[in-house]
Amino acid sequence: MFSILREKKKLFLSLLLIWILAAIYIYPRRFEFLRSFALWLEPPELNPSLSEKLKAKGDDLLSEKVEFRQVEHYLRTDQMARACSRAYNLGKEGLDDIFRIPSWMEAKHQGWTIERLSDPSATKFSTGEKPIDPFEYWDEFHQIPLEALDYYKRALNYNPFDGYNFPNERASLGKDKPEIAGKSLLEKIKITSFATCRPEEAILSHFQSIIKIEELVFEKIKETTAPVIPWWKRILNFFHLSCKADEETQSADDLPKEILIWKKIAGSESEPIIFSSDYPETTKLTTNQYKRLLLKTLELLQLRMSGKGTSLSPEESVSLYTRVLYFSCSKRTVPAEAKYWGPSAIAMIPCDTSDEEGNKAFYSNLNRAAFLYYRLGDRDSNYRKKSGEMFESVYRSQLTDLGTRFQAKLMRVRCLLFESNFDQALKELDALDTEVYTIDPNYRSDKSGYEDLIEDKKKLLQYVLRRKGRYEEADDIFDEKN
Repeated sequence: MFSILREKKKLFLSLLLIWILAAIYIYPRRFEFLRSFALWLEPPELNPSLSEKLKAKGDDLLSEKVEFRQVEHYLRTDQMARACSRAYNLGKEGLDDIFRIPSWMEAKHQGWTIERLSDPSATKFSTGEKPIDPFEYWDEFHQIPLEALDYYKRALNYNPFDGYNFPNERASLGKDKPEIAGKSLLEKIKITSFATCRPEEAILSHFQSIIKIEELVFEKIKETTAPVIPWWKRILNFFHLSCKADEETQSADDLPKEILIWKKIAGSESEPIIFSSDYPETTKLTTNQYKRLLLKTLELLQLRMSGKGTSLSPEESVSLYTRVLYFSCSKRTVPAEAKYWGPSAIAMIPCDTSDEEGNKAFYSNLNRAAFLYYRLGDRDSNYRKKSGEMFESVYRSQLTDLGTRFQAKLMRVRCLLFESNFDQALKELDALDTEVYTIDPNYRSDKSGYEDLIEDKKKLLQYVLRRKGRYEEADDIFDEKN
């Protein structure tokens, strides 16, 4: 064997070198290749019929009555969600299992009694009602909403447009009905994911629905302007070896792919996009429908960020706010050089001056996006630097209330402090003195809001002065009457 290796040494060394070079190129891109191969084997398809069948299976699971301690009732998914939240809070506070069963007062307010299971709408509470263990109830029935959640997610995968389409049939008017009655598909996913202690599934489903919709919209765009691509270039594109723009990035407008998709969606309000002629109602896309999906996803993102975290990556969170900013405006002038920009830079172009309502929404959303960037600054300082620029834009805008502008300037100063730019921070804080007495009248009447802003400004000023060695001035700040 060694004699063969010696004779074919050059051949084996050449093969080894080729394999090493191939591994260096392929390994960092392995997931891209696997994704391309998976999409080639099973391309994404729209199947509203299968989606309806899967959704019906999930509905059937949650529409059957269950029995707990000889009380027959529809599964209380709302109480299961509260049990998850309660378990998280108990664990966070380090409380013992002795607090598992709620007290009489907690059971009264939260409905954790045997009698409330069968009659959740009851308003009266008697002292004879028996509290139940929320964790015991959750443990006995959590498999039902978990299985329903799987059906709902698969249904959404086959028809992402059906997320917030409400069922045609009217929900029963009786008080005793399952929580999913009359709810849309994404609402059912939210209900079941929270009931199974998996709230991240809800926001992921919302975000994946957005991505899937945009992919299908882009397929529509390619159908109208599909360039003829030679077979050899298709092979190069598959292995990401082409140095020129391929069919996914090249277009007549030379704008980024995301902007082309959003422009198509923005123009769908007057002329809805139908993706299946056999199911026009459940595969129809309009601008308002897409905006509603964005806002619902944003609500979930903010809810998760105020809790124990979010299941979206920083890039996904930023891309969500980028979409919200883009759709804040109904009129926006995009310069010719924007074809060299990224989608986030284009989305941050303010609305036209004639679009006053759009500008108000734009700067309000820009302020919220700036707070997200500021929080992400703990991971990457570039995010915080960008947030400082966004806060400055909010401050300079004339379409937000003065209280918001004042707060944005204070956040801008915080960004400067992270950069150790104390001179500029002091300069901007001093410039705020003229703003102190011109804050919105609502803040004047609401003393807590007014005082919080002024107190925050004083603390920042004191910190900056101390960092600059001006300790006497810093100590005198809180001795002033104003």
